[in-house]
Amino acid sequence: MIRIAQIIRKMSKTVLLSVTFALTTLTPFALADKAEFSTLYKQYTQNLESESPNDSLGKQAKALAELSKTVFGETHDNTINLTISAANHFRDAKDNKAALALYDKALGLYKKSDRDRSFDMASLLVELLYSSFDLIGYDDKTRLSEDLYQVLKNYFDEESNSQEHVLDSLNMFNHLIERGQFTTRMRGAKVLGKRLLERAEIVLPSNSVGLIRANFNYARLAEGRRSKNEAIEYYTKVIDLTSEVLDFDHPFALSSHARMVSILESKGKSEEATEHCLAIGRMKPWEDDIDATPLFRVDPTYPIAYARRAKEGSVVIKFDISPFGFVKNTSIEDSDGSLFEKEAIKALEQWRYAPKFVDGEAVEAIGQKVRLEFKLGADDAPKLKNS
Repeated sequence: MIRIAQIIRKMSKTVLLSVTFALTTLTPFALADKAEFSTLYKQYTQNLESESPNDSLGKQAKALAELSKTVFGETHDNTINLTISAANHFRDAKDNKAALALYDKALGLYKKSDRDRSFDMASLLVELLYSSFDLIGYDDKTRLSEDLYQVLKNYFDEESNSQEHVLDSLNMFNHLIERGQFTTRMRGAKVLGKRLLERAEIVLPSNSVGLIRANFNYARLAEGRRSKNEAIEYYTKVIDLTSEVLDFDHPFALSSHARMVSILESKGKSEEATEHCLAIGRMKPWEDDIDATPLFRVDPTYPIAYARRAKEGSVVIKFDISPFGFVKNTSIEDSDGSLFEKEAIKALEQWRYAPKFVDGEAVEAIGQKVRLEFKLGADDAPKLKNS
């Protein structure tokens, strides 16, 4: 049912066409173009099977896309798919400039054909957002994110209640939150996400992984917009949903507990945060063996006496982590000053971890080490001297 993943796999490879021609409608000139296209396409597929170099295949696919424009039309699926195939070849040949130009061309053709609510356009945008920064930079990612948001908005506004349509919308939303770069043009993403979840909760079963994932991503979005109470509500939904429908504790549940620790600590609700640490320690993990993972950290306070003397340094602390994620048994391994030691340990003892699991059981993680650095930035020294 999750078509986005299927389309990404397809888009990462060459898009082979099912070419048909309406012979009765073709002029003699068009028939000649059709014959040339058929010949070139056959050569191209043979070269694909023989694994010719990607730069050569890219040139062939690009030429075919240009010819397809004459035979089928500029915005025909065959023309767009061949343009994408050419881009994929150039990408694989490490010619990122040529690849990105062709991807941009394909996106332009989708828009020109008024398919700005097209699932196929969304699939291409998602694949590009998952590309490395060797291919797309920050500005590219911003532009692609805005395009994906617009496609999602248009696609979802079709008001279809089919499971397939809602799942497609959920997956677009999930990819947008997880890989997108948010801008002021995407202010409505939170409202759109809530509408999408409300419809999904009616249409989809509660054990839908896409729905659980979307609740988690909506909570992240709310947290990022500083709607902490709403973030808590949706992280709690994730925890409740996973406990109801799964016989193990999903990574989304662990991450939700972890985010709750951070939010509640920031609101001064340490006792409630502790309950989530304890819950993590009682989890049945999705893997039997997992190392301890930090969930919440507090930076140490810079000792004023040292700041006034512009004294910098570091402290290395050895410590253990309890099965419930609490720091214990701290000891100094190396230090550049006793005041640094005091503040470092005071901060470290407030840290919270997801515990270490061995054979599916939370256990004590012994002999952990951390180095806490005390460095004065350009603005720090005068600010601290005035304290």
